[in-house]
Amino acid sequence: MRPPVRKDGWGVGVRVPGIVISPFARRGAIDSTEYETVSILKLIERRFNLAPLSSRDADPNINDLTHALEYSSSGHARD
Repeated sequence: MRPPVRKDGWGVGVRVPGIVISPFARRGAIDSTEYETVSILKLIERRFNLAPLSSRDADPNINDLTHALEYSSSGHARD
């Protein structure tokens, strides 16, 4: 089976499991969303309303880490 390739030619890279450690992490959740290293950058750009640094993190097909996190209505970690 051939791994998926993105249009930019870089592909999805090496796939490894990740553990999100944060007061905002969804407790007991298993997230099967496809992420890659630029997903961290995309989350920071989204959180602080920053412009993308490259076409790779501007790609709408690449997910940021928001599915792995949970915020209260106040924007803070839940109690």
